[in-house]
Amino acid sequence: MTFISLQDSKRNLSAFGGLPLVSKIWDYSALESELLPLMPEKKAASPKSQTLKFRNLAFGAICGAECLDDFYWLKEDRGFQTVCGHVHAPNSFGDFLREFSKVQSRKINDALSQSAFKLRRASQQNRKEFVLDIDSTPHVQHGEKMQGLAFNYKQMWCLDSIAAFDELGFQYWSEVRPGNTHTSRGAPEIISSIFAKAKTELKPKTPLYLRMDSGYCSYANMNAASLAGAKFVITMNENMMNPLTLKVTNWKSQSKKKKDRILFYDGRECEIGTTLLYSRKSNAPYRAVIIRAKKPESKGFIHLWDDYDFYGWITSIGQHEMTPEKVIKFYRKRGNAENFIKELKNGFDLKNFPCQKLTANKIYAQINAFAHNIMRLCSFIEKPDKLKKFHFSKLLRVKMICIVCEVVSHAKQIAFRINPKKRKEVETWLTTARLLLYQQNSHAF
Repeated sequence: MTFISLQDSKRNLSAFGGLPLVSKIWDYSALESELLPLMPEKKAASPKSQTLKFRNLAFGAICGAECLDDFYWLKEDRGFQTVCGHVHAPNSFGDFLREFSKVQSRKINDALSQSAFKLRRASQQNRKEFVLDIDSTPHVQHGEKMQGLAFNYKQMWCLDSIAAFDELGFQYWSEVRPGNTHTSRGAPEIISSIFAKAKTELKPKTPLYLRMDSGYCSYANMNAASLAGAKFVITMNENMMNPLTLKVTNWKSQSKKKKDRILFYDGRECEIGTTLLYSRKSNAPYRAVIIRAKKPESKGFIHLWDDYDFYGWITSIGQHEMTPEKVIKFYRKRGNAENFIKELKNGFDLKNFPCQKLTANKIYAQINAFAHNIMRLCSFIEKPDKLKKFHFSKLLRVKMICIVCEVVSHAKQIAFRINPKKRKEVETWLTTARLLLYQQNSHAF
């Protein structure tokens, strides 16, 4: 067995040679000026020092900090210190999070959506439409004194959160709620707020779409989408769907030879039918798209209720815009939102929260949302053509952030010395980020 000796070195090494890229994205997108008025007032701290804490928490999440205590080891990294300036102790960050109010948390969501549109434009994906997915998820906890902990409908002892993503993965809303909050609570406000900004931030006449699961199947959400000028597709719950299945008379079978035919969610062959939903509670009649599949044990005589399983969607998208098959395929792309929620939980460790105060945990999740959006832009900077194969934070962290470097200070200048091959990559990313963000900041629709 080879003996490995230990020797002294006076070089200042860092594990985060790619962090200047994140710093430049933060600066180029002017996040500092947007967040400055939203910081909590504190006599012992200036507003700029408060935004510095906000930024450092976001940078810590990007570098892989899974809790506030991780800033103990981040403080020891010379590269992280150099980019972030003064790195506070974990208890200082905890005090900072607890200083925010509910009103400030709401305003930070507005800033989050504003910055998400800015980064979306910078991604240069030239999308002809804007698709928003809204979903919620439980965060199982094991403490007792944390505010908001409650049993949800699945008997999980948890907090709950609701989030909104576009089809590229940029996050527009983040809100942590008590664990027993209904899935759909607050959704009309989110719909109205984001689509109101979309009309001013996106090109004129950009088609707006909304996708939600059955937990959001309510007339309040449908009407909010219609009033906001967005076409929606929502999975129907059984109370809405069951009466409509009796009205469908145009069931259509599909050819088994077609590779792109629609299958039931468990892979069974199915038929497709449509009808209209009329209600005094809705702003207009909506189209219902329903599929039915024979139950596996079904034999002989077919009875509508006993031998078929049904699944359906309610939509404001007209027949001339999308056929029933296209509506179903369009909705099933909503599964990407589930991946982005997993990304927040696994890539940024939002399974757990650091504070006992609910509002502090809301701010913590929102800071991670800003970090998530920066990483989404990094994925397009690293591989602009990888729209269908998303690179998530763990891979991006290894490829673009965790680059070994030497931190050198000389004549009041600081340099990161990196492997020559990797240095060229980082310089290319820096140039791309500068061009994209400068270009979109000066872009006029």
